[in-house]
Amino acid sequence: MNPFYRSRPVRATFSGQVPASFVSALFLLLPAGAALAQAPTITAVVPAANAPAASRMAAVTVTFSQPLTPASASALKVFSSQRGGLRTTATPTVVSGSTLRFTPAPYAFMPGETVQATVTTAAASAGAHWPHPACCSLRRP
Repeated sequence: MNPFYRSRPVRATFSGQVPASFVSALFLLLPAGAALAQAPTITAVVPAANAPAASRMAAVTVTFSQPLTPASASALKVFSSQRGGLRTTATPTVVSGSTLRFTPAPYAFMPGETVQATVTTAAASAGAHWPHPACCSLRRP
């Protein structure tokens, strides 16, 4: 007997759930262009956290794996423990390719000051946003 032949019609029923094999097969059929864009990743932070010889006038620089959009300038927040809190409002962050840079001007960081740098989800490349906030502490000599 032919296994594909049935003597009586089969009535299709739908239980409201889609079989996992169907969902898997559907993903295989999606064109490659429908893939999600890769989010940028942080590749370097200068100065390094708790660097003992960081200059009080040195810029805080965060480098990403991809070029950033101009709107990413608002993504780097630098907080000063002795010079009035958020420093990136008076002196904005600059975006240059894949780098966010904050230079402490016109006032240097104080000796021994702890500086907090946070990268928010506003950091974005042409294809995707930075997925989660990141924070580091820097101590100035």
